[in-house]
Amino acid sequence: MGKSEQKNIEFMFVLPGRKGGGAERVVSVLASGLAERGHSVCILQFVTQADEYPVHDDVIVHRLELDKEAKGSKLKFVKKWVRYYKPKYVIPFLGNTAEYSLLATLFTKSKCIGTIRNNPEKNIESKKYKFIRKITFRLMDAVFAQTKEQTLYYSKAIQRKSFVVPNPVSDIFVNAKYTYRENVSNIIAVGRLIEQKNYPLLFSAFKEVNKEFPELKLNVYGVGPLNSKFEDAIKRNGLEDSVILHGRTTDVPSVLCESDLYIMSSDFEGFPNSLMEAMTVGMPCISTDCPTGPSELITTGVSGELIEVGNKQELINAIKKMIISFDYRKSCGQNARKFVLENLTVENIVIAFINEVKKV
Repeated sequence: MGKSEQKNIEFMFVLPGRKGGGAERVVSVLASGLAERGHSVCILQFVTQADEYPVHDDVIVHRLELDKEAKGSKLKFVKKWVRYYKPKYVIPFLGNTAEYSLLATLFTKSKCIGTIRNNPEKNIESKKYKFIRKITFRLMDAVFAQTKEQTLYYSKAIQRKSFVVPNPVSDIFVNAKYTYRENVSNIIAVGRLIEQKNYPLLFSAFKEVNKEFPELKLNVYGVGPLNSKFEDAIKRNGLEDSVILHGRTTDVPSVLCESDLYIMSSDFEGFPNSLMEAMTVGMPCISTDCPTGPSELITTGVSGELIEVGNKQELINAIKKMIISFDYRKSCGQNARKFVLENLTVENIVIAFINEVKKV
């Protein structure tokens, strides 16, 4: 029996696409982890993109643009496969997949589990869309959050049906071989070029540090709508030779292993995958103590440095502290890796996820 003929799927994930962002990566890792452990898994996606995150061979994937029966209708597409596979759990990620999934599972035995993938209060969605999402969550069987703090934005009724499971880290980061170097030459930041990430704060702090350490380089990996704006800012500050916007990379483990210090300057997050991945490799990390996620990953002085959101001087001080002390950098990196391996591997997260959905 071919994969597309398999009936009674256990887990069905619904998302716009499978490229580029943290949520898309979580779906690929979680779906693959479930499949590797013998669970039947299907992914429904609305678009196909180059360089999609890979999934395990046993994960069934259906794409809207290849589905002649759906004729471009997202709701019809989701309904079709919900009725065909009769999944036990339908789990939408991102955008309006929540609304389509809820409608598709009405009057079926499938449980619909909503997901929170960013800070709900800070998200740029319109007030109307946030209201619709609250109603949608009220009607769903459960809500899957990355942190407890994310659920507090919603009503008590939604909080009662919510469960928290952090993001898993892919084995490719667990298996990466990192070398601690005596001197800091390359600082790295990974994330979309959007306002949320507050790269101007990082550029401004780096400019001051670079005066004292002129050989230092800042490498930024990511794409986004503010690319040209950031390029202009780099030129205005005379940092063309020190700050490089590399665009998107398909080999994050390698660029992490080539770097000496990771920095995340975000104003808010959901559960920052790029920070977690850097910690997994064993890198010393600095992050803003933004809502939500970093404080659940980093203990200041033990596994990295947390600074106040938007505080340039604190960021400068933290960077210098890491540069000056090799022993401190190495200790933070080793403790960061230890924390992730004890709590956030695919094995740990798949077990926690299964235990939670069984309660739904």
